[in-house]
Amino acid sequence: MELTRTPDDGANQYVPYRIAINIIYSQMRLKSGLSVDDEDVLDVVRNQVNDLLDESISTIKIQSNLPEPVNIANIDFDALATMVAKVEKPKQSDAEKLKNLIERKLQPMMLKNKTRQDLQQKFQDLIEAYNLGAYTAEEFFNRLKEFITELAHEDKRTVREGLTEEELAVYDLMVQAAPLTDKERNQVKEVAKVLTEKMQEMLVIDWRKKQRTKARVKNMIEEVLDNLPESYDDDLWPKTCSEVYMHIFEKYPGQGQSPYAH
Repeated sequence: MELTRTPDDGANQYVPYRIAINIIYSQMRLKSGLSVDDEDVLDVVRNQVNDLLDESISTIKIQSNLPEPVNIANIDFDALATMVAKVEKPKQSDAEKLKNLIERKLQPMMLKNKTRQDLQQKFQDLIEAYNLGAYTAEEFFNRLKEFITELAHEDKRTVREGLTEEELAVYDLMVQAAPLTDKERNQVKEVAKVLTEKMQEMLVIDWRKKQRTKARVKNMIEEVLDNLPESYDDDLWPKTCSEVYMHIFEKYPGQGQSPYAH
């Protein structure tokens, strides 16, 4: 029994596209001098269009007044501010480029210290307002330029506090909800330093997978945080211990692996 194939009515919707492709193909064949069977029309159109697109894209350059940094990771916020200050009449490309530069610098800062969420939120609010048309490209650029000053201030806080990034992350967690005097803050700094030093020798590989090693880390945290000022009452102290433990659990998988590793 011989089977016959009948056209699928559902294919009718593609007829206009087929006609358009054939027209494009015929014009390309006339201009290129190529002789190709009609069966190869899709391949020819696809290949020639892709070639034309590749050629066009390779000649397009997004003009920006901002220079291309060799390595954004090695550029501090002061250098970025100096670079930005030289742009007198920022264009849309400048605003987009500056947004991308800030995003790449802000990401590792957030990874190291989650108490910087207010900075991340402010950055996202600026982007959203710009996308909604609240700012022109020049206004957006200038607001990002002001934001760089805030980031520079935060970036240098380790120097002002006399702590490493690693110690600062723990310190910030411990002081965020505590009403402390300057003397008590200095006491918390010492606790942060001791805690950071002690946990290095305890965080063995896969420590998060074993109940015994997790319990050891929790006990160590409680022992060290027992030296916090009396301002940490019966409600605040256990909450602080829990937040510090979760920070260590998230950031330290073990054997020297962490966002702070050089």
